[in-house]
Amino acid sequence: MAFRLSERKKKVILKLLLIFSLSKAVWYVYSIFQAYHGLNNPLIPDYLANFIAFPLYFLIADWLVISYLSWKLIRKEELLRTWFYHVFIGSLVYLFIGQALVYQLLQQINPYG
Repeated sequence: MAFRLSERKKKVILKLLLIFSLSKAVWYVYSIFQAYHGLNNPLIPDYLANFIAFPLYFLIADWLVISYLSWKLIRKEELLRTWFYHVFIGSLVYLFIGQALVYQLLQQINPYG
């Protein structure tokens, strides 16, 4: 038995994914802002803000790409029919597995640490 969703349900799911991915990107921008402006203790090294912010730049780009793909699928009906499951499942895999792996990889090659 195949699992099928109507076009309307797909668009609702993609709108939720768009809101979620944009909120993740904004949260990471806020985290970078906090890293640079929230560390005022003289005992904390100066490069700590750069160490914190380095992997977040890449994660922001990843979530913005997911937002862009969701937006494109919402706008184009033929893309929605063919690419919905790829984008949705890919973003879930990235959320639960890929993001942690990318973060760990970036922390290993972090030039500030």
